[in-house]
Amino acid sequence: MADAVGKKSVLYAKQESHKRIRRLLSVPFSMDSLSTFVKKIDKMPIERLNKLEESGKSFSVLDFGMKMNFDAMCNMLMSVTDDSLLRQIEKDCIDVDRSVLAFPVLIPGTTYYRGMKARKRLMESFREMIARRRSGMETSEDFLHSILQRDSCAPNEELDDSEIIDNLITLLIAGKTTTASAIMWCVKFLDENREVQYRLREEQHAIARNKPEGTSLTLEDLKSMSYGLKETQKPYSFIPFGSGPRTCLGMNMAKVIMLVFLHRLITAYNWTVDDLDPSLEKKSHIPRLRSGCPITLKALNKAKQAWMT
Repeated sequence: MADAVGKKSVLYAKQESHKRIRRLLSVPFSMDSLSTFVKKIDKMPIERLNKLEESGKSFSVLDFGMKMNFDAMCNMLMSVTDDSLLRQIEKDCIDVDRSVLAFPVLIPGTTYYRGMKARKRLMESFREMIARRRSGMETSEDFLHSILQRDSCAPNEELDDSEIIDNLITLLIAGKTTTASAIMWCVKFLDENREVQYRLREEQHAIARNKPEGTSLTLEDLKSMSYGLKETQKPYSFIPFGSGPRTCLGMNMAKVIMLVFLHRLITAYNWTVDDLDPSLEKKSHIPRLRSGCPITLKALNKAKQAWMT
């Protein structure tokens, strides 16, 4: 794993080094720090779901979630929005991810070899990005900016370039599939449980009615989503390894992405699941439907018009 994510990754660092890196990385991921991120992520599902509904085509919720989640993370971490750069970073991250459990032999054509080459490209790209930020050529209010602000602090209160790069790679790889899989299961279970879907829709419509049309969601809106946020958090539920120093750093960011997506989906669309096959992917380390949960959208206003006629 260290070869893929880096020896200074929060996933690999040991004892005191892990405590220091985790502490410095955690501040930009607090719910308060994510308040500016909410407006950025809110635009993504609105535009993308609208295009898919207008096309009338079926699409995989898992694939949609992975692409949206990855683009959202790149925006939040480094303010990367250029599509060609996003797709190159995504391709390299996929190769690095696949190399984590691959046999470590540097032979051209092997999974491990491709992963190491991809990691080298990511390191070069991120190193150039950090250099431009430090020289003042670029500036953005994001995770990287928050981390680089510590350059004037004491040595134990700042991260060097290798620590920043290793953990950027770690965050992009760790968060890409997990959040998308959770979104996929949400859509599947909401489709199968219409009473829950109705209660969630009522809550989300109430939030939407209290906002001027066309305005973005805010962190306060997300905090008021009591049914969507807390329904799965039953008291005394057992979550193995769900707390302590190894708690997921990006947990709050994942919640923001899922809540924003669910709000925009359920307040604007009905959907039909096009493949009910419950079989799972065999080689995935996270439970995922083999079909990816393909759905077809219909805008609520169109569905209402069809019903009235």
